[in-house]
Amino acid sequence: MSINFTQINSGNELKSAMAKGLYTTVHECFSAPPFNEKVTPEKVNFYFQKYIESGVLYLAYSDSNPMGFIAALPLAETANIGELEFFETWGYMNNQKVHLNSDLFTQQTGLSIDKLYYVADLGVAINYRQQGIATGLFKTLFGHLSDHIGYILRTTANPEYAYLPEFYQKLGFKMIPISQSVEYYNFKNELIQDSRLILVKLPND
Repeated sequence: MSINFTQINSGNELKSAMAKGLYTTVHECFSAPPFNEKVTPEKVNFYFQKYIESGVLYLAYSDSNPMGFIAALPLAETANIGELEFFETWGYMNNQKVHLNSDLFTQQTGLSIDKLYYVADLGVAINYRQQGIATGLFKTLFGHLSDHIGYILRTTANPEYAYLPEFYQKLGFKMIPISQSVEYYNFKNELIQDSRLILVKLPND
């Protein structure tokens, strides 16, 4: 099986990828546990266009079929962007509510806010998992950005899916003592409340 990692740079390229099955792949990744999100073509278009405009978006292709994706934005760009909202929100550290601002992230990472990227999206279609594709997507992202950049991501705190933070840790991410509660609507329009772990990968880790 030949897998190609391709950067998406324009709305036309995104439109082409959607026509070739990108929406189906994203829906498959996030509409099921552990996230159970409400995924629509409009939502995918909105957020993926943000990645193109403000960050970086790579797709993994098998032949011409997009079956994996990874996206990252400068951390400061995640303020006030719907479900991506992270910077300047609130979390918990040692059971105390804390403001997720520049000072806190610099304290936890040793990096200024302009040196931190947020891994906003990652997914691989079910039939292509456990073949190293997610690792390849991360390595492609790491190779795209400067060696001086650090990365932050959120993942579920549900112990049933402990393999997710374990996977990120194998890539060099480390958990920091901050968690976050999130709310969103699932495909049944039910309000879901969940807890997220925060992980960071420092340069050269």
